[in-house]
Amino acid sequence: MDGLEWSVLTPLLKAGELPNLAKLMQNGVAGKLRTRELGAFQLDPSGSEVVNFSHLVDDYYRYVDRELGELLELLPARSTVFVVSDHGMQRSERALDSLRRGLPLGPATGHHHAQNHGAFFASGPGVRGPDLEFRELLKDPPLLGALEDFCPTLLALLGVPWGADMDGRPMPTVLDETRMEGIRTVESHDIGNWREISFSGLRDAGDEEERLDQLRNLGYLGDD
Repeated sequence: MDGLEWSVLTPLLKAGELPNLAKLMQNGVAGKLRTRELGAFQLDPSGSEVVNFSHLVDDYYRYVDRELGELLELLPARSTVFVVSDHGMQRSERALDSLRRGLPLGPATGHHHAQNHGAFFASGPGVRGPDLEFRELLKDPPLLGALEDFCPTLLALLGVPWGADMDGRPMPTVLDETRMEGIRTVESHDIGNWREISFSGLRDAGDEEERLDQLRNLGYLGDD
């Protein structure tokens, strides 16, 4: 889920409004994944937009939790489930401060810098059990690893060797001891001409540049 943020999750979990994420927390592992530096959004909402639509973030979290519950009901009983966010987010303190003090709202925006780690949940076979009680976990969700550790961790869970050339590593904070003991590695999963094969479906060079522009506008790539 994009932008899954603990500062929004925590009050909703405490209030019992996200029962399906809470179930994953109580049966498995939950915490943060370190994200990479991302740029700030440049589209500032107006003051009236902050007032009229600030509730939508919480409402969307409740909606996603309901959808997660429906998916869990469809899965076999002993399924392993991951809920992953590539980054967190931060509400505009300028806007929140103005609301608290009853001042007029000027333009304000949220952003998702590297200090806002993404939320991560895992539960099921191959995953560690909870190390902390539910309420203790909500006070200070632990840093479990980095975003680039997710792919090697997933491969290890599936019994597939992870590539030594990957940026990340399987997370012992997520996988149980038995699964960690059985981890295998290979030098690389990439064949020599993987780049040519990966880009062979692009219609032309302009296509690639268009995709890169989209990623820059979303804050995932810098100008360089």
